[in-house]
Amino acid sequence: MAEEQVDLQFLGEQIKRLHGDVRVLKTDGAQLRADVSRLEGDVAGIKADITRVEMRMDAFAESVEDRFEQNIELMKSSFRTLDQKIDGVCNELNAKIDGVGNELNAKIDRTRDELGQKLDRIDTKIDQLKRQDYILSLFRA
Repeated sequence: MAEEQVDLQFLGEQIKRLHGDVRVLKTDGAQLRADVSRLEGDVAGIKADITRVEMRMDAFAESVEDRFEQNIELMKSSFRTLDQKIDGVCNELNAKIDGVGNELNAKIDRTRDELGQKLDRIDTKIDQLKRQDYILSLFRA
């Protein structure tokens, strides 16, 4: 019987240790479930954060795209305005060049007419001088 008591005592101690280990395991399991639950909550929070960031990124991308489109339209408008101004300046220059050309042609025509008149007067005077010289030569002879 002594052997049976030792064995029962030994088994009792082993059972007590096993009960302690089971309690520790239950506590560890409960802690593990709590940690997993907390981690699942953290993951859900991170997913929500990622969704918010994605939404903000999408909104930002749309905003940037809108700004690019606005800038493109502004550049098109600016180039149209610049093109119109260049056309206006070209037309003004062409008009001024035509005006200067017409003035120059008119001055050339007036100068030609004046020179023609002066040459006619010179020819008339030469003819008068030749006649006078002829008349004088008649008196000398």
